Amino acid sequence: NSTFTASAAGASISVNNASNAFAGTVTFAGAGGLANVTVVDTNAFDIIGLTLTGTLSVTSGGAITDSGGAINVATLTTSSAGGTTLDGANTVASFTGTNTTGGNISLTNTAGTLTVQGVNNQFATGTVTINNTGGIQFAGGPAVQTSNGAVNLTATTTILHSAGGVPFDINANGGTITLNATTVGAFGQDVLTTL
Repeated sequence: NSTFTASAAGASISVNNASNAFAGTVTFAGAGGLANVTVVDTNAFDIIGLTLTGTLSVTSGGAITDSGGAINVATLTTSSAGGTTLDGANTVASFTGTNTTGGNISLTNTAGTLTVQGVNNQFATGTVTINNTGGIQFAGGPAVQTSNGAVNLTATTTILHSAGGVPFDINANGGTITLNATTVGAFGQDVLTTL
C-alpha cells in the first residue's frame, strides 16, 4: 500500500511518473485539505475516498474503479485501458474521461449541474453511462463520444446542450443514444445519430 501526504493546507500532490506500478491501495492526505491530485499507474487503479477543492486526474494502464469511497472534487479527469466504473456516492462538478481498450465508462454522481466534456470511449463496443442526481450540461464537442457503443445519460432535472452553439454534443457513431431527464434540450443536429 502507498500513502502520499502533503503538510501544507491546500497543497497538491502529483505522482505522475509514467512507470509507476502501485500495489495495493493508494491514498492521499493533506493538512487542512488538498487542492489537486494527479496520479499515473501502469496497473489498474482503485480510487480511495477523496475530497479536493480542485482536480483529480487519474491515468491507468488498466481499469479505474472507486470501491474505496466517494470522490468529492470540482473536476475529475480519467484515462483508462480496461474501463472506468465509478459508482460510489460521488459529487463531481465536471467530468472528462477516456477509455482505450475493453470496458465501459460509467459515472454515478450528485451535482446541481454536472458538466460533461470530452468523455470518449474508443473501445469498439464500449458504452458511456452517466447518472446524475441533478442536471447535465455539455461543454465542447463532442462532449460524449463512442466508437459504436451506446450512450445512456440520466439526470433528475435537465440535460442541456453546449453553450455557444458548439455542434455535435453526442457522437455514438451509429450506437444508440438514450437521454432520460425531466427536460431535454432541443439537440437537433447536435446529435450524430438517431435518439
